[in-house]
Amino acid sequence: MTRLGGHALFLSPLDTQIARGSQIRDTARVLSRYADAVMIRTFGHETAVEVRGGRDRPVINGLTDGHHPCQISPT
Repeated sequence: MTRLGGHALFLSPLDTQIARGSQIRDTARVLSRYADAVMIRTFGHETAVEVRGGRDRPVINGLTDGHHPCQISPT
């Protein structure tokens, strides 16, 4: 990210209100005010879709139970 001129920030559920019961969609809306894009690594693909629904910024699927698009595949 730094090479592209940006800054990365890691947030776990404990760093957000999600661990305290806040809705994922609400948290995504707040993040859209602070970040230009989000990469999400989660278990359920539905969670990644929910994050996308609450944002007006790009959301990258870093890992879900059905897909791992950012992993390099061996040839």
